[in-house]
Amino acid sequence: VYMELEWKEPQWSEKLVQCSTMIQKLKTKLQDRQTRIALVLLHKTAPVLANDDMIASERASALANSCEINTKNIYVLPFNDQSLISYTIRLESAFLELAQSFYIGMLKNYRSHQTGSHHQTLKVRHQVKMGFISELRLDLPTALK
Repeated sequence: VYMELEWKEPQWSEKLVQCSTMIQKLKTKLQDRQTRIALVLLHKTAPVLANDDMIASERASALANSCEINTKNIYVLPFNDQSLISYTIRLESAFLELAQSFYIGMLKNYRSHQTGSHHQTLKVRHQVKMGFISELRLDLPTALK
C-alpha cells in the first residue's frame, strides 16, 4: 500500500485513521489468502535527520500498531530526494525478500501435501507447482528436479 504521509504531518491523527482504515479493508478482502501487507510512505521532504529520529520512530510504531502490521513492513520513499534510485533499490530488495519468503512457504506447503498423497496425479500436480514456484524464485536446479 502506498500512501502520501509525512512524519511531521499536521493532520497526523486523521491520516493515521485513514491509513489504518484502508489497510483493514484490504485485510478483510484478502483474509483467506496468504498475503503480507507492506506500507510505503511517500515523503515530499528529505529523509529523517538524527534529531527527528525519535518522532519518526514513535510515529512508525503508532502507525504499525494502528494498521496491525509489523514495523519492518513500513518503508519510506522520499520522492523529492536526489538519491531516489538508492531508496527504490532498497524498496525493491525488501519486496524481493518478502516474495522469496512467501514462495518458500508455498514450497513447504506443497511438500507437506506431497508426502501424504497416494494419488499419482496429485503427486505430478504438486511437482509441477513446485517446479513453477522454483522458477519464480530463480532456483533453476530445484525447478528441474
